[in-house]
Amino acid sequence: MKWQIVVFVSISINLCANPSNPLVVQGEASFYGIGSQTLQIVAADTTVIHWEDFSIASNELTQFIQPDVTSTVFNHVMTGNPSQLLGHLKANGNVYLFNPNGVLVGKDGKVDTAGFFCSTLDVLNEKGQYSGDSKASIVNQGTILASSGDVILLSYCVDNQGSIEAPSGVVGLGAGERILIQTTGDERLLIQPQVTAGSMLENSGQIVALQAELKSAGTPFALAINHKGSIDALSLQETGGKIFLVAGEGTVNVTGAMHAQVKDEGGTVHVLGHTVKVFENAVIDASGKNGGGTVLIGGDYRGSNPEIPNAQFTLVTDNSQIRADALQSGDGGKVIIWADNTTGF
Repeated sequence: MKWQIVVFVSISINLCANPSNPLVVQGEASFYGIGSQTLQIVAADTTVIHWEDFSIASNELTQFIQPDVTSTVFNHVMTGNPSQLLGHLKANGNVYLFNPNGVLVGKDGKVDTAGFFCSTLDVLNEKGQYSGDSKASIVNQGTILASSGDVILLSYCVDNQGSIEAPSGVVGLGAGERILIQTTGDERLLIQPQVTAGSMLENSGQIVALQAELKSAGTPFALAINHKGSIDALSLQETGGKIFLVAGEGTVNVTGAMHAQVKDEGGTVHVLGHTVKVFENAVIDASGKNGGGTVLIGGDYRGSNPEIPNAQFTLVTDNSQIRADALQSGDGGKVIIWADNTTGF
């Protein structure tokens, strides 16, 4: 058996100013305070900007002022400089950041936007396909907040050590070489299979959203997802309340906590991969006041649902907790633990 060790290395460069040397290639933007501690960018509804560097020092603020929460500004780093967001990135609209050299949100860094999309992969087309040969990482040690939209992080390796919140949207962390972002359907991220091993997703921080998707391409017997933090998908609406951990052909380890609820009923939790392990006091809770939800670990009932990929090996230890209870009234939910080969429960 081959084991894979992935080490996330923080990027280290010397910073002296906010994002520098912008070139507007689509739309309109005005820049105020370039070279100072406060950079304000007044951007049109849809704007594309190329930057020589997009980093923010710990005592700096970069603020996008946009027409409304649906407005979008696309930022592309055109040099070999990685991005370190150690200060404050603020926007009243959606901010996209593309940097194949890697992105770090430092422990005191804060991203506060309507929606935030960050990728080390290239955009292939308007259908939402992203691909690239960059092996750089996206690492969050600070705080990322999307006040009215989604937080999407796409890279070969994604490591969340901090806090990510999208109270009215989706938090999607995707690790791989080819990723499809879907605009319709129950799930937003589709990770396409890859040949090379190495893509890795780790969450030791806190995620709060209507829906959370942590997905990695994975290869057999390689650790693709390691969840040891907390994920809350607690919705007061009719939609949301879903958590998906999907490791493709790789291994997913769960030692942290996950809570899913939609309105007054239990939500949905899927933990899927070639090998699935739930251990070390892990908690998976899809309970609700008026009815239990659904927890699928390694597959669906008897492994017969063609829409749900089956694990080959599944392990759930006795110090783990899995719940899909009706807490006050109604019926309990469904909990399935499955593997085509070996299930240890």
